[in-house]
Amino acid sequence: MLTIRRIGVVGAGTMGNGIAQVFAQAGFEVRLVDAAPGALDRARATIEKSLAKLVEKGRLSASDRNASLDRLSTGMNLDALTDVDYVVEAIFEMEQAKRELFARLDQLTRPEVILSSNTSSISITTLGAATNRADKVLGIACELPPLEVDSDDGAEVLVLGWGSSLGAIRAAVRRVRLNGHAVATAHLRHLHPLPTNLGEVLHRYERVLVPEMNTGQLAQLLRSGLSWLGHGRRRSEQRGERDQEKQQSTHIGSSAGARTD
Repeated sequence: MLTIRRIGVVGAGTMGNGIAQVFAQAGFEVRLVDAAPGALDRARATIEKSLAKLVEKGRLSASDRNASLDRLSTGMNLDALTDVDYVVEAIFEMEQAKRELFARLDQLTRPEVILSSNTSSISITTLGAATNRADKVLGIACELPPLEVDSDDGAEVLVLGWGSSLGAIRAAVRRVRLNGHAVATAHLRHLHPLPTNLGEVLHRYERVLVPEMNTGQLAQLLRSGLSWLGHGRRRSEQRGERDQEKQQSTHIGSSAGARTD
């Protein structure tokens, strides 16, 4: 039986860096590979920030955080995966690119190594056909971490930092408090897809402010089925009229309080 100690992760985007972190925390040596050095830098910084937050909340010891980071290495060359025991592919959803990657991984890794894909739309049979080990190609389903809120009980307003500058977030929080409202904060990275619990979280608040939100982010919210979002509506109204809200205009606030119709 193959003993799995070293994990290769290809693709350092949101899913890839999350998968790499989970394996590193679980005690595996992880090699994270991406063709873009900037993506690797961002992935490392994201993982460090995520682990630091776990330490801050008491869910992880500082020594375990350091050990997890020590087990993680990054690089741009697939040759770093020649001696791994298991591979997870987490690149963009393009069939031809994935097939070429699996063919390359088939050549690089030992015959008994399992090659897995985090694809959400491409046939695993198709990917396996690009290799000489179709019986060792499998699909895995990894979920994005849920959106977590830093909140006081009874907060009426949520300031959602989504690529927003720290200054803009702090300014929005100050304005809300000056107006006499309890405020909660949450932070989104540039994620696609969005966290599955985003709608549930946003429904808790009477008003949602997104400092420095751009039209691309608004479009992503709309594509994710969040067109029911109300700006300034009461919780009771939201609960009683959600079906009607789906047919109404979307109103999501900017840090200046502007509405987007």
